[in-house]
Order: sequence, then structure tokens, then C-alpha cells
Amino acid sequence: MNELIAGIQLLSLLIFALSMSFGVNLKEWYGWAQVLAGFLFGFLSGQNLAERMIVGIFFGLLTIWLGSFAWKRRHL
Repeated sequence: MNELIAGIQLLSLLIFALSMSFGVNLKEWYGWAQVLAGFLFGFLSGQNLAERMIVGIFFGLLTIWLGSFAWKRRHL
């Protein structure tokens, strides 16, 4: 079970990193899937439930904010 959680965390980290470099299109469904991957990465990084939620929300908001900047910069 720990290997599955570590694999999901690694996959969500990879999606989060690609979202930050290529951008997030919030007008499409896959943009919100990228935000969900950012939240999932943060959620799996915490220790207890409160910390997991705070870190997950932080990474989700970071994906929305910085990902949309990168998307607009690449598509000008």
C-alpha cells in the first residue's frame, strides 16, 4: 500500500512540475485535472489531516496562480 501511495505522489509531482513549466488552461477540463494533481501532491505530502489539507490547498492555489501565468506567457 505504501508503494501505491508513493507512486501516486510521484505521478502527481510530475504532473505538477509539467503544469508549472507549460502552463494550465483553466478553460478546459484538463487544466482542472492539473489543479487536482497539484492538490493531490500537497495532500499526500502532509503528516496529519489538517496539515494535509493546508498543504494541498496551497499547492492547488499555486497551480492555479502560477500555471495560468505560464499559460498566458506561452500563448501571447
